[in-house]
Amino acid sequence: KQKKIERRLVELVNKFEQETDIVRKWNVRRYLEAEQFWKGNQDLIWNNTAFNYFSPEQWSQMQGQAEPGGGRRRYITNYFQRFGLSVIAACAERRPKVRFMPKSAWREEDLATAKAASDICDLIESNNKLKLLAIREAYLGWTQGMWGGYVRYLVDKKFGTHKEPIMEMSTVKVEDDYFECPQCHAKTPEEAVVGSGQLACPQCSTPLDQADFHEGETAEVPVVSGSKTYPDGQEVISIYGALNLKVMPQANSQDETLYLVCVEEKHRAALRAAFPEKAKEIDFSEGSAEDTYERRARLQLFGGVGGQGRTTSGYTMPFSSLLTYKRAWLRPEAFWDIDDEEVRDELLAKLPDGARIDIAGKVCLRVTPEDMDTCWCLCMPMPGQGAYREPWGWSCLDSQKQFNNVDNLIAEYMERAAFTPIAFNSELVNGEALQGKIAEPGSFIPVKLEKGGRQYKLDELFHEFKSTMSENVMSRRKDMVEAMQSVSGAQPALWGGGIQHIDTASGYQQALNQTLGQYMLLWAAVTEFHSSLMLLAVECFRRNRDQDTDLTVVEKSGEFAAKYIRLDQLKGNILAEPEADDGFPSTWSETVDRLVGLAKNPQIAEQLQQLFALPSNAPLARRFIGIPELVFPLEQSREKQWREIDALLDGQSTPDPLNLNPYGIPSQPVHIWTDNHEVEMATIQEWCDDDKGITASKENPLGFNNVMAHFLAHKIGQITVQAQVQKLGMEIQAGILPPPSPQTIPGLKQPSGKSPSGQQSATQQQATPASA
Repeated sequence: KQKKIERRLVELVNKFEQETDIVRKWNVRRYLEAEQFWKGNQDLIWNNTAFNYFSPEQWSQMQGQAEPGGGRRRYITNYFQRFGLSVIAACAERRPKVRFMPKSAWREEDLATAKAASDICDLIESNNKLKLLAIREAYLGWTQGMWGGYVRYLVDKKFGTHKEPIMEMSTVKVEDDYFECPQCHAKTPEEAVVGSGQLACPQCSTPLDQADFHEGETAEVPVVSGSKTYPDGQEVISIYGALNLKVMPQANSQDETLYLVCVEEKHRAALRAAFPEKAKEIDFSEGSAEDTYERRARLQLFGGVGGQGRTTSGYTMPFSSLLTYKRAWLRPEAFWDIDDEEVRDELLAKLPDGARIDIAGKVCLRVTPEDMDTCWCLCMPMPGQGAYREPWGWSCLDSQKQFNNVDNLIAEYMERAAFTPIAFNSELVNGEALQGKIAEPGSFIPVKLEKGGRQYKLDELFHEFKSTMSENVMSRRKDMVEAMQSVSGAQPALWGGGIQHIDTASGYQQALNQTLGQYMLLWAAVTEFHSSLMLLAVECFRRNRDQDTDLTVVEKSGEFAAKYIRLDQLKGNILAEPEADDGFPSTWSETVDRLVGLAKNPQIAEQLQQLFALPSNAPLARRFIGIPELVFPLEQSREKQWREIDALLDGQSTPDPLNLNPYGIPSQPVHIWTDNHEVEMATIQEWCDDDKGITASKENPLGFNNVMAHFLAHKIGQITVQAQVQKLGMEIQAGILPPPSPQTIPGLKQPSGKSPSGQQSATQQQATPASA
């Protein structure tokens, strides 16, 4: 019966795939063309029978005839890739920010889960190298137009290992051996009776013998017999493009498709290792016609033009061991397409949330209950109808072809027409002597100027044919580049390049805004996709983790710290949405240009200077100046205070006997004369306004009071220094003290070690090191 259900599910998956074939076939060809153009293979010939692109050389070999085009030059200037890289770099410049919100602001469980979800998101983004995923998403958007994110929990030793104890059942005594007195029935341990030197009851002195001996009770209990190493697991995100994903063509969003099929080629050995119970059945076999042509298309991406390795006898190495592996997710509504009521009812009963079917070739490997929406998230960024929408870069393909034609015309002119043939009078010029002779500067060529009594001019002996390139060709080349920039939206302003006919900052900024305006439509879809993907990843974390997890973070002090994600904080309901102010990513050069532009305004420049003077903006100032070795004293004092805050949170203050500090004496002392009190107090104020300070005030009151004691100690130190300096100035001004000099300031050495009178002054005798 299970075999029958598996067979029906495989048939249902194949039926759904055939529904997409008519729409996908043209799109797959276009995907291939875009991928080949990206590689620089842009001189292509399509063979519909082989469903493949071939180079002219391959085509001539296959057809046994001359190359199409008569051997014309084929030079490629890959603007398609150049513009694509600019767009990808702009989109991947900054990762989208996700904000997790409680489903109900009145429930403590939801609030705690929303807070913990942010930490989980940081952990998952770090584990999955989100920057590289963003680059792949933008690449697939440029070449294939649709992509999907697949989230699952994967256990693998590459994520680390841990040891778990091995528990085994063992027989142990739960009661010691004993003697039972026949008179008073007292139970005495064997050691107590034997150790006394006589077999008698300690209670009533009744003699005991072996008949009164009883063995203690035993029981089977689990004991630790050793330990075993197990691999760790973590949440893994994979990104697949439209060539690997099949959904309902008419679906405008993920919730409108009844099925999702992820198809890729896997090595036979890997599949056998993953499904050992089906190892004997897993072997190469051709699938349906739809599987065959799409398989060829995907394999072509791993090689050059026509590089799928197809021969008359099968697939050659290295593709002969690659099997088409499918993972198909079906919604429960899809089961209603099965006419057999018995099978349909059983599927609806066993798989109420849908099913995942793993297939290798024609073999059903496994059927498991799984909801598509718990592990998949689709992104269709380009506005349009249906799932298979136009990629960002397709608008460049036709322009790239026209550009290549123009470029090849110019190349042919330079090689064939720029240096035209030279005609000469063969009766007066020795042509055989000129053949193979290099035209070197300053060389002498003997010619005759007189024959038959007639004197000839030199220009009558030679004639050079002139050929000129039409100016329309060169202007057409420029027009084509601008046309590609216009249709793709990859204007030079996107990567900081110059724009023809624009020589003002306002004009350049307008061009940049127009470019960003086009890609804001796509960026909005990307941010929504990312927030949904991260929500799936957080939910995957909740389903699969069975113990608290620690996350290593770098504090503002530059020190490493552990942040714990506790399972008891993940019991609420949350939502995810992109940050409201998450605009299109801007490059660092654009940020610098904005700062330089603001600095040119005198009024704003003064405010900008004040902002850069803030300790919290010291890292930005260092990056803006661009000299890593430059020392910022404000930044050093700020980092020092962050380290002290971390230490203060682990301690507590002690009572102040003088009652100067209401919070007590802090566990980290304040150095009155060497600390930058103003900067360190500003750093503590920044911490108090931060989420960490607010959390510490609620969850760690002793540590928070310790930080406050440290803050007031800085304030007292600042006032003390100011008072001492002011007092010293007033005494000098009133004549009570002489003006300070190196000879009279404590802690400073005189050149001779003596006072002007030859005697050491009392001040010098009492001098102590300035550090004291």
